[in-house]
Amino acid sequence: MLPEDQGAVFITLWEEFERGETPEARFAHAVDRAMPMLLNLANEGQSWRENRISYERVVHRNAPPIKAGCPALWAYLEVRLEEARRKGLFGA
Repeated sequence: MLPEDQGAVFITLWEEFERGETPEARFAHAVDRAMPMLLNLANEGQSWRENRISYERVVHRNAPPIKAGCPALWAYLEVRLEEARRKGLFGA
């Protein structure tokens, strides 16, 4: 949809994101992985409960890329996820 030269810039950025080789790409991946967790924390774990998603599954899938891209973000989320587990906000 974009002119070829502009589209090429976005494709290059997308490929950088997918490879995760730069600090910026790792940060973007961390933020991308954090958003669904933040939404679930805000809505009392609705989709976790509806889809029977366990605490362990959320941590296993999300901790490595978030720690790699933004350790401070993981430190924040880790505390919030543990609180959510104590409240029973996970599905399994």
